[in-house]
Amino acid sequence: MNKLLQENLQAKIRGTSILSNLAAQFGAIFTNNGNKIEVATGYATLYGDVGGALCPIADLLKTEVFELARYLNREIFHSEVIPESVLPTSFIGLKYSDS
Repeated sequence: MNKLLQENLQAKIRGTSILSNLAAQFGAIFTNNGNKIEVATGYATLYGDVGGALCPIADLLKTEVFELARYLNREIFHSEVIPESVLPTSFIGLKYSDS
């Protein structure tokens, strides 16, 4: 099985088998975590990433998602809740600042 198929399988298992069942068990919903580009290009996995009921970042570009993560750490959490190690310092030639 190629790597892309394995990654899609993992996303589908998370969405359909784990998150949806936990949400049902607790009478809740779970989020669709695809951003604007992933949803528009079909990169987000159907029944995985796009399986949630709410889409809080669906209108954000990937660069805006990273900016939001840094904002939340700096202004809301006042600590590194979202690990900086998972946030890129540049993205397609764009450099991020800590402003």
